[in-house]
Amino acid sequence: MEKTRQHSFVNGAEQSVRRIFAISIALSLVAGAHSAAAREVLETPSGLKLAAPEVIFEPVGALASSASQVRLRYVAPLIADIELFGFDRLEGDFLYLCQQDGLKITTGAAPRATRVIVSIASVPLAFGETAPNITQYFDAFLIKENTCIWEGL
Repeated sequence: MEKTRQHSFVNGAEQSVRRIFAISIALSLVAGAHSAAAREVLETPSGLKLAAPEVIFEPVGALASSASQVRLRYVAPLIADIELFGFDRLEGDFLYLCQQDGLKITTGAAPRATRVIVSIASVPLAFGETAPNITQYFDAFLIKENTCIWEGL
């Protein structure tokens, strides 16, 4: 009978430790989500206001930790007006976005990634699809020593 009580106590203590561990993980996730949500909009040097990007790790289907390339896909309806937001006006935004979002990802979730591709489209478009009536701009950067180096597309 003594063994049963001791076993029940150990199980109870173990369950308490598991609950505390689960609660601490949940709090960490909520804090992480809160900090990500805190940056709902990023204003670029050109004046565009962008929500957090869709992030794709490549090769497609790769886990972030083994990805060799990261795609950051932003949507900005204002770039449909190419008179106002042509590539000349947006050119500096690409390096800025690589530095602001790309480097955070390559130093965190995707440490093996050596390339970041930044795209801005006037409307959401499924990855890999083309649409001639949609304005899209792309630029690519090599990542070396936590620096975005323009590839010159």
